[in-house]
Amino acid sequence: MQIEHLRTFVDLAETLNFRQTSENMNLTQPAVTQIIKSLEVQINVELFNRTKQRVRLTQAGIVFYNDTKLLLKKFDSSVEQVKEIAQQANHTFTIGFSGTAFEMNILPKIISKFKKNIQLFIYI
Repeated sequence: MQIEHLRTFVDLAETLNFRQTSENMNLTQPAVTQIIKSLEVQINVELFNRTKQRVRLTQAGIVFYNDTKLLLKKFDSSVEQVKEIAQQANHTFTIGFSGTAFEMNILPKIISKFKKNIQLFIYI
């Protein structure tokens, strides 16, 4: 199962409209139909009742929708947290100083204030 297929399923469950979902997901209607059929085959359960006039979630579809929506919310939250951690880890803070700053113990005092949040690289 691909994450984008689950997103397509959730969108269709919310819109109950293949045309609208195809527009929302930037897919063709046949692609949306194929994605939903593929999901149904993978889990061996019909997720939607389809007639010419209407699309409705089955009972299994409702359960799958609720769980999948939570799963995607957690997945997206996790991705954002990882990105934030990576951004914080990539920040570099450079301090330039003369030899007298180190000798006068000025630099160690400055570093102690920031030491919890920075990685220190000293080039001499």
